[in-house]
Amino acid sequence: MGVSPKPHKVESTEDLIRESLADPTLNNYTHLSKVTERERRLIRMRTGRDLGGYTHVLQGDRVRHIMKEHGDSVVEMARSPPHIAVTPVDILRIAEILQDPKGVEDMAPTKGGLRVLRYRKKENGFTYAVVAVNEKTGRIIVLTMYKHKGGSSLVQNVPSGPSTQTFAPTGRSGQSHFRQ
Repeated sequence: MGVSPKPHKVESTEDLIRESLADPTLNNYTHLSKVTERERRLIRMRTGRDLGGYTHVLQGDRVRHIMKEHGDSVVEMARSPPHIAVTPVDILRIAEILQDPKGVEDMAPTKGGLRVLRYRKKENGFTYAVVAVNEKTGRIIVLTMYKHKGGSSLVQNVPSGPSTQTFAPTGRSGQSHFRQ
């Protein structure tokens, strides 16, 4: 059994998504953003914690998890309430959801004891980003992301297949291309 490659930082979310989906052996991550003042106030109001100065981090294995568990439109529509499949384009927007959420709530901690928060943003239903707060490192690590058509929902772990939308390499113009 081989040793996992050393984690390496990728400069953009777009590069992280492309590399992570192309090579499942990569151990990469990117810094999405620092906690905004608005987000800091909202989290403090909802949870009593002050996360000022913390950094949002997205890891390649989490990109793969999101697409595997929440990227199949047939499986997502079968959930109750019906969910909408997450695409690479949605993952590109995760920093926006974290920086300007409609709501933030506490959830049960991870098995390792990290505090878990669920961010919610309203747009064509609701988009959720679930994160773990590592107080030792000052990082807020994205765990998963999912979308549904309305109301609130429970976090569900139903296996699913790949999305029908794929991430294509960056073109010469420097813009990413997504295709159905």
